[in-house]
Amino acid sequence: MYQEEETLIGIGEIPEMQKKQGSSSYSDYDDQKTKNNLSPHIRYDDQMSKIADELNAEVSQNAILSNDEGELAVDVYETADYIYIVAPVAGVQMDNIDLSITEDVLQIRGRRSLGRDVPPQNYLIRECFWGDFSRSVILPPNADPTTISATFKNAVLKIKIGKFDQGKTRRIEIK
Repeated sequence: MYQEEETLIGIGEIPEMQKKQGSSSYSDYDDQKTKNNLSPHIRYDDQMSKIADELNAEVSQNAILSNDEGELAVDVYETADYIYIVAPVAGVQMDNIDLSITEDVLQIRGRRSLGRDVPPQNYLIRECFWGDFSRSVILPPNADPTTISATFKNAVLKIKIGKFDQGKTRRIEIK
């Protein structure tokens, strides 16, 4: 019988002898116990944060020093009559964007300029990509490349491409 009680005490119960003298509650003990139990996890999280920060800084530094291009994020969707390609291009001037099409591939190229010279070692966090970027989008077979138009408003590039009407029969004149 005594063994069972002792086992129960070891599972979440605080033995009376571990209670601080002069304290009417176990809160001081609980705070210290929680702190001791969490400290390895907190130290691990701190170490992982430092490693992640160092890795991000190294990746950013390598991107700055290399001639790598960044990849532009895009959303592509369609309606009954059009295909739309939407790309956020914050920090890019309209003059620094180039659109071209070859067969069924739309190419978006550009350059995002920082506008200030900050030594890499001065960055605490560097997540933004600065420099050249590009993105190729393969157009679906029903895209009509002769109907492409593009607008640039509020740092968003929106490309609109008409669709061939594949459901209708078109008569072809024989000459």
